Amino acid sequence: MATLDQLTDQALTIAERLISDESFHEAVAARYAAADVILSDRTGKGAPPITSGYRPLWKQRELYRRWTAGDPGVIVRPARTSWHTEGRAIDVDRRHQNFDLFVAVWEALGGRWGGRFSKPDPVHFDVPGSSPPRPAYE
Repeated sequence: MATLDQLTDQALTIAERLISDESFHEAVAARYAAADVILSDRTGKGAPPITSGYRPLWKQRELYRRWTAGDPGVIVRPARTSWHTEGRAIDVDRRHQNFDLFVAVWEALGGRWGGRFSKPDPVHFDVPGSSPPRPAYE
């Protein structure tokens, strides 16, 4: 088992990469990095891979356009307002063997899991901000 200092260094490296390379908000980057390090240390497999993260408003609009056109690749109606457009949300591969553990760790770290939404989105994880994101479309 790794020391606390080693785990902290690993998490910081992952979080810094997510912030700089993927445009994630530090609240999401820190939680994902911590979950990845915790799960790697405990199971050897880490967190589920991120399948979608930060999406600029134009990308959210494009997803909505594809959904309204009936594109079977867009399985859920894209939200008009999304924490993805603020870098505060990720979607992960729910087929990963640590998915259920990831849900538990994410929520223990104060994040929200979309599987508990009134319209469940089980691949979605976020850390909302203090004001709502800008609308992507009308």
